[in-house]
Amino acid sequence: PLTDTSTVVVARDDRFADALASGVLQGTAPMLLVPRSGAVPERVIGELQRLAPDRVIILGGTQAVGQDVEDQIAALGVAIERRAGDTRFTTATTIAGTDVPDATTAILARAYPSAGSTDDTQAFADTLGVGAWAAEEGWPVMLTDSAALTASTRSYLTSSVITDIKLIGGTAAISTAVETELTDLGFDVERIAGEDRFGTAIEIDSKRGIESAADAASVLIVDSQFGNAWAGGLAAAAHAAFFKAPIVLTSGGILPGSSAEFLASGTNGMSDTPITCVAFPAACEQARVAAGLPAAATFSTDTPDGSVVAPGQTVTVQLDGAGRPISDVRASGSCLPGPVSVGDTATVTVTLADPLPEVSCTLTIDFVVGTGGFAQQGGLGQTEIFTFTTFVPNPEGGLSVVQSGPQLDARQLASNLVGEDVQVFNATLTSASQGAGLFAGGGQVVGFEQGIVLSTGSIDDVVGPNSSSGTSGILDTPGDPQLTALSGNETFDGVVLEFDFVAAPGSGTVAFEYVFGSEEYQEYVGSSFNDVFAFYVNGTNCALVGGGPVSVNTINAGANAGFFRPNEQDPSSGIAPLDIEMDGLTTVLPCQAPIVAGGSNHLKLAIADASDSILDSAVFIRAASFVVSSE
Repeated sequence: PLTDTSTVVVARDDRFADALASGVLQGTAPMLLVPRSGAVPERVIGELQRLAPDRVIILGGTQAVGQDVEDQIAALGVAIERRAGDTRFTTATTIAGTDVPDATTAILARAYPSAGSTDDTQAFADTLGVGAWAAEEGWPVMLTDSAALTASTRSYLTSSVITDIKLIGGTAAISTAVETELTDLGFDVERIAGEDRFGTAIEIDSKRGIESAADAASVLIVDSQFGNAWAGGLAAAAHAAFFKAPIVLTSGGILPGSSAEFLASGTNGMSDTPITCVAFPAACEQARVAAGLPAAATFSTDTPDGSVVAPGQTVTVQLDGAGRPISDVRASGSCLPGPVSVGDTATVTVTLADPLPEVSCTLTIDFVVGTGGFAQQGGLGQTEIFTFTTFVPNPEGGLSVVQSGPQLDARQLASNLVGEDVQVFNATLTSASQGAGLFAGGGQVVGFEQGIVLSTGSIDDVVGPNSSSGTSGILDTPGDPQLTALSGNETFDGVVLEFDFVAAPGSGTVAFEYVFGSEEYQEYVGSSFNDVFAFYVNGTNCALVGGGPVSVNTINAGANAGFFRPNEQDPSSGIAPLDIEMDGLTTVLPCQAPIVAGGSNHLKLAIADASDSILDSAVFIRAASFVVSSE
């Protein structure tokens, strides 16, 4: 950790523009990210309290980081300063002029993607590698357009004491016209560039005096290929500078050849070199193997990350040391009544606390692969952290649900869905909070025990028994254009869960399981009240039957009846066969679609009422059923 944390830098968490120039500030000030407005996350407040700075520098004006966020930080008793400009260019010059006015060297990087490009990562990819360099040397990071030197940047450079400029990236990033203009203005210009962003990062490491991984006491692995990669990469500058760690870039779940070669150059000297990874696990694993370290241990569990758990439930995690012994295991976290020393077994079984914390809890498994255990440090330490959703099961049996909210967000819903070897990011939920959540106890009702549920009404209303043929909840949310096109009717009460995901290299398809249910059964089969849902994988709907979308009109007692389960009340007894409110459900159906192996993929789960906002429909997706394969 930094020895001096009298200052902390704060930037917004959804845009990278102001953070691009943060590197020079991170020589003595770590950077934290906050929302543009609203409540500052408790973990950020907790870290500020731990660091106990005298001042906080906020990057950007109140349009970037709102006054309400500033007030929450100021309430901790710290002085607030801002570094802001009208643009990302002038924010950079403000930082330079305020914090390092005597610097005679500046780093110049691109501020935007190339003209016509849709790859926003071009705007920050090169900057990921220079933050630590700027922090170490006290050099400001200046920004420019690719084709021409930006006027505000030129104005600052020509009026400052700067004489040397380190120009970052090839001519596609910063043109020869910019380089020529700087030279004509009298600056000593040096271009640092590789064949691509990965090679450029390695060239920057070389300029920092790190010619190969063998020269490093620590290595920092950073993703550069995905839209939110900047959040980890730009904020890692303080860490990389403090530990003199080279920054090695990855591409999603893939470690590019130049990065692998750099790590392999230190194979003979990296057995004791810490590797900090701010990237996807698949790429991290490739990095450690390229560096000559043994493969990480793997695990399997009967309770996947994101699962719904009950008080007193047992959870088993099976560790696999890839031929090496598991010499010491410890379990801890808020899911347990207290820390547990498990010993040297590869099978870890723990009993969860009773009661459990509300909404969610964590289970941490720390273990050593190899001999020696924690005390002797003879093996390699590894940690696996599981986050579970908690709520008390329905005492009468059957379904129980928990609605989404501040402590059960889109990321947690998505994490509940995915299986191993899938990493989730950029999760968003467009819905009233009561329209989405988690369920448990569905084994005898839905067809699988637990998962996520999306409903055009309140998910509380899906819980049985079936007491009405017309249950309706009004979410008062708009429909979805894609669902409207699919239904052929205007849609209402839309619920949309979206996220990007990366699957392990070699994967070719994704599959998961779901059940659709509706109060529109059977009265409105064949009508325009054809409530609709879809699962779009990279833009293609995979919720299909006979080549068409699954809906009230395509699966019912008269169409594809083998996939339909009626659940209407018996006229004489008033009892329905299934303990759920829906008047009809499908059987468990599969969804399978091709994906980009090792690259970015997008999933959109959406449901809406059609033609009006009444009579609810719901879709249940099986927990951890979102798995990838090579088929």
